[in-house]
Amino acid sequence: MTTPIAQDPIDVTVSQSTPLLPCPFCGAEVTMGRNRGGSKIIYFQVECDECGAIAGSGYTTESAAAKNWNRRANA
Repeated sequence: MTTPIAQDPIDVTVSQSTPLLPCPFCGAEVTMGRNRGGSKIIYFQVECDECGAIAGSGYTTESAAAKNWNRRANA
């Protein structure tokens, strides 16, 4: 069973230890987003500042969210 993620941003320090690649759809800069899902459970997701693309929204670590965002399909 998955816990739904609340869309209310919370105040958390994001270390951004893994550099994020630009958006694969529009090339814009991206930011690490934080959401709360339930009581004090924090989820991370990467969001495009321009087109709004989001890579997942249920990662419990910044590193996992960044690795997922930076993953690119081979052509």
